[in-house]
Amino acid sequence: ATGLANLHPPIIGKFAPMPISTALALPQSNELSHRSRSHGAISYGTLWGYLKDSKERFAEYEKLLDYYHASEHLSQAAEALFGKKSDEGTRWYLRWCAKLKIEEWAVDGLIRSLRYHQQNRKLRAASAKGYKHQLGFFVRNRQWINYASFVNRNLPIGSRPTEAACKTIVKERMCRSGMRWTRSVRASPLLTLRAIHKSKQWDQTWNEYRRQLWNKAS
Repeated sequence: ATGLANLHPPIIGKFAPMPISTALALPQSNELSHRSRSHGAISYGTLWGYLKDSKERFAEYEKLLDYYHASEHLSQAAEALFGKKSDEGTRWYLRWCAKLKIEEWAVDGLIRSLRYHQQNRKLRAASAKGYKHQLGFFVRNRQWINYASFVNRNLPIGSRPTEAACKTIVKERMCRSGMRWTRSVRASPLLTLRAIHKSKQWDQTWNEYRRQLWNKAS
C-alpha cells in the first residue's frame, strides 16, 4: 500500500502537425511532409525514465515534462524550505515558475538554488527528507524541463489540452448511449476527421484533399 502513494498515472500528450494526406490516406506533399517534422510529446509524471521502449517509441519527439506537474513539485520544495504560507517561499516559488518559462534551461539555476538552500539552511528531519525528494525530482528530470524552448515556438508546455481533447474528441464521440467498439472496427479515421472538424479546419482540409486528389489523377 505504501508503494501506491508514489505512483503517478502517466498522461502523454503528443502534438505534431499531421499531414492531411495521412488522415485521408493520400501521398504527402513536400510542404506537408516538411511541416510534419515538428514533433513533441508531453508527459505528466516521470514517465520517460520508466518506459523501457520510450527511446524507440518517441525517438522523433522532443520530450517535455508537464509544466504544471513540475510546478507542483516546486511548490512542495518551497513549502519544505520556507514553511507553509510563507511570503518568502511564495516569492521564491513565483520567481522560479516565471524563470522556467522565459529562460532557456532555467532548471539548471533552479537546481543550484535548491542545493544552495539545502547546504545553508537548517531544516527539520521531515522537511529535509521532503526537500531532498524534490531536489532529486528536478535533477532526474532536468533534460525534460526546458519550457522556454517550447514557449518561444508557441508550443504547449502542459498536458491539459490533451486531457481536454480526450474528453471532447474521443469520449464524447465514442461513449454515446448504446455504442460498442471492437478492435476490428478502427476508430482512428473517425477521430481524425472529428479532430479536424473541432479544430475548425474542415474547409482547409477538404480543399487540400481535393488538390492532392487532382494532382494524383493528373
